[in-house]
Amino acid sequence: MAEGSSSALRAINHTSFELRLGLAAWAALILGTCTYCLIHQTFVSAVNPDVARTVTLALREWGAWALLAPWLLRTFRDPAAWRKTLLRCVWVGLLAASLPIAIDQLTDERSPGSSLALFWPRNFGLAFALFLVARVFSPPVERLASSITALASTPPEKPSTLLVSKGADQCLIQIDDIQRLSAAGNYVDICARGRRYLMCATLSDLEAKLPSEHFVRVHRSHIVRVSEIDRIRIERSGSGVVHLRDGSMLAISKGYRAQLRRHQGTARQTVH
Repeated sequence: MAEGSSSALRAINHTSFELRLGLAAWAALILGTCTYCLIHQTFVSAVNPDVARTVTLALREWGAWALLAPWLLRTFRDPAAWRKTLLRCVWVGLLAASLPIAIDQLTDERSPGSSLALFWPRNFGLAFALFLVARVFSPPVERLASSITALASTPPEKPSTLLVSKGADQCLIQIDDIQRLSAAGNYVDICARGRRYLMCATLSDLEAKLPSEHFVRVHRSHIVRVSEIDRIRIERSGSGVVHLRDGSMLAISKGYRAQLRRHQGTARQTVH
């Protein structure tokens, strides 16, 4: 319950952040546009600056972004492909440009083609600029969540060694040296390079650590290295015996026959 409340609170905070960032970006755009126009009127055109008309023109051209900017910032958080992102910028630019284009048609100020050529490139450029802003100012929590998701989707790396007991001492053995493993009460009896070791674990725990392409479980109590199998003897009842290259024999249970079939090409099989 606490985790769910925390996730909901983070989502609200992110939404609030995007809304404030979008409105701030829009306000900066309006302020910058008006400032530039007023400076141009004063020092370049040498006329008295018309503040009301300047603000009206800025709102006409960029007013739609008061609603589009917060929504677009959230949309651009998704790690979409570049082609998809560019297409999104194209149609959002057209959507934003539709307001000044419509006003031009109502006032007969420009032809539709002239309005489209004037306003669409500007709004397309602004949409792409917001895409870059969204990526740069992405909240750290979202970035961390993306990293955690990526790590969660990556399978854990198999260990290359096991810490086992040899008498009163402990030592590390290479998994590549293991020939077979057998359950022994609360321990697992491991045979590696002809030597015997004990490990306090369950056979299922060790099975999860072993590379499945090299080891196969043949019985509830036995796992063997595939390359150590010399031949397999199957009884008509479904159970059997696996003969290893070191001369030892282990029982095969009927329930694990399906796993053993994947590796039957490595050993001879006889049926009795």
